[in-house]
Amino acid sequence: MPEIKLGKLPARVDKRTIKLSSILRPALLPPIPDTFDIHAALGVSDSSMYLNDIYGDCVIAGRAHMTLPFEKFQQGIQIQISDDEIKNEYFAETGGQDTGLVMLDSLNVWRKEGWTAGGKHYDIYAFASLDWTNHDEVRAAIYLLRGIYLGFQVPQSAIDQFNAGKIWDVVTPDGGIQGGHCIYTFAFIDIVGYNEIGPVCMTWGRRQQMTWRFWDSQVDEAYVVIDNINKWQNPATDPLDIPALVAYLNEITHVIPPVEPPAPPTPPAPVPPGPTPSTCPVGNGMAKAFSVLPGILRRQGRFLYMNPPRK
Repeated sequence: MPEIKLGKLPARVDKRTIKLSSILRPALLPPIPDTFDIHAALGVSDSSMYLNDIYGDCVIAGRAHMTLPFEKFQQGIQIQISDDEIKNEYFAETGGQDTGLVMLDSLNVWRKEGWTAGGKHYDIYAFASLDWTNHDEVRAAIYLLRGIYLGFQVPQSAIDQFNAGKIWDVVTPDGGIQGGHCIYTFAFIDIVGYNEIGPVCMTWGRRQQMTWRFWDSQVDEAYVVIDNINKWQNPATDPLDIPALVAYLNEITHVIPPVEPPAPPTPPAPVPPGPTPSTCPVGNGMAKAFSVLPGILRRQGRFLYMNPPRK
């Protein structure tokens, strides 16, 4: 068996993240079948490892697995995503280290900056968090939005089951959690014979079935990706409330312009400087004496004029 790597860092919660339940209109949902497979519906063939046996790049590998059906739906062709494109994007987002990634951070990069896949630039319109405990919401997301971008905690028992070609299910003891993993969930099989099974994901180069019991016990974050809104343009019939989605996005991405600081008060006009005082004490005294002399003379002159001396 090829070596497998984990690389999903602990889930990050941001209260601004749109919730699928806030833009989903249950009354307008079409009937959801018991079994659905988006790969089969679109004719997607996928068995790529995307370097997840060498690096902890599962967050980018999951994005690549998800991009294939998106572009098959949009363009009618299956694009070819190279390992170099996976590697370039992974190390661009980690800063050059094989550290793994936070799914929410990578989703924000995917939406804001996009990435190069199959030689072209692709981005997404929006993403929303999913209530993974609500199986009806999970089925609707897979059926309507071509899959779920999923994060879960991986016990040793799941690695053993994968290597043995078995379904992921809860066992006790489970060998302990080995780390977090990001996968693309694209199908569900609710009833096979008499047994309820659960979702199907794409990871480590192959399809992997899991039970709903495993899903409920190990999943710790889940998102839907709205690749574009072209399909959802009729508010009267569409199960996605696009006006609400656009309003949420505008609120989240709105940047409040900085408040201009008040203009400083106009300084008073400068007062012309007077004569520079002497630094010499004697000089200062003489200056004061001479400064009063004209006044004395004026007063004396008036006095002599008004009272001439007697002869």
